[in-house]
Amino acid sequence: SYDTILTVDEASTQNSELKILNLESGLEKWVTETIDNHSASAMFDIKSDYVYFVSDDWDKSVLYRYSIDRETLEKVFVGDYLIYSYDIDVVQGLIILNVSNVKEPSKLITYDYVYKVTKTLWESNKEWLKERNISLTEEMKYVGDKQKEIQGWIIKPPNFDSSKKYPLILEIHGGPHATWSPHDRSMWFEFQYFASQGYVIFYSNPKGSSGRGYDFRYVVANWGTEPANDILMGVDQTIAKGYIDKEKLFITGGSYGGYMTAWIIGNDKRFKAAAPQRGVYNLISFWSVTDITQFTKNETGAFPWEDLDVMWKLSPIAYVDKVQTPTRIIHSENDFRVPISQGEEYFASLLKLGVAAELIRYPEEGHELSRSGKPKHMQDRLEKIIEWFNMYNA
Repeated sequence: SYDTILTVDEASTQNSELKILNLESGLEKWVTETIDNHSASAMFDIKSDYVYFVSDDWDKSVLYRYSIDRETLEKVFVGDYLIYSYDIDVVQGLIILNVSNVKEPSKLITYDYVYKVTKTLWESNKEWLKERNISLTEEMKYVGDKQKEIQGWIIKPPNFDSSKKYPLILEIHGGPHATWSPHDRSMWFEFQYFASQGYVIFYSNPKGSSGRGYDFRYVVANWGTEPANDILMGVDQTIAKGYIDKEKLFITGGSYGGYMTAWIIGNDKRFKAAAPQRGVYNLISFWSVTDITQFTKNETGAFPWEDLDVMWKLSPIAYVDKVQTPTRIIHSENDFRVPISQGEEYFASLLKLGVAAELIRYPEEGHELSRSGKPKHMQDRLEKIIEWFNMYNA
């Protein structure tokens, strides 16, 4: 009998692998061998021989199940959603899912996998949403660096008028192996808030993002130039639509998105103001203070004593002397993933070089400030970003 499920993640650069181990024989079955994407949230149904798990597929989630006895893999649920959690009722043939999409940022649904019927169980925001003018998301696929297809999205302000010119906020995701979607509830409030302030929002999944297979995800020693080109080519495509004021471009992102924000303003002069958040700015000093020390080696291919040159060239702080963009850095004081010393290094460097810069510090907050911080700090963070952009949007 198969008694243990193992999720093996060999390195941050690779897709996670779901395997089932036979404790008696020691033999493994590789469940996700045919899926070239990140897989997670595995669940073993003790009343049947199935293993369930969720995998990325571009901007959507797919719920799979694998039959241990028959060694077959099938898609159980694919919808216009992201799946955040789920449970199985084998007796009734139901799956209960906590899902989100751009119109419904959080709700519970049931899916009858025998009769293929979906029903809404609970919509926590239904009444609240009726009183709000929600900005929907437009997909924009375009050609990025090295002629690869990139998936991006545009969010327009309420009462959008295509004959007018709007300021643009470029948002960049973390990881670098995260993936964004119009259904992502972790960014829903941020995108909606910025759009409500009169900005067009553009975001994308550049090289390094999950959901597109191992080759697309792989960016070892390639954190900067190619993903940045993918992102900026999307900005160019958005401007080409005719309703963006190209003199009023703004940029922000968190974690790797903070890294990329700093990378871009060190190599590109088009942005009026920047707000990098909880970013990695110096990979040489980062590796020894983070709580994921092996991550730096996995992503750059080296520790400092092995290849100092490559780590320096991959660090945004190496290009800080080229920065002219007014920059408000946002960081949490209890961030153990990317300690605040990273923000302090970048801030001190900008000040020394005479660049308009500020450092906003959040006490008693960690790396997850934007997602699970104290409500007053989550709100203040959004207000501080838009305040900074508004200063340079006059």
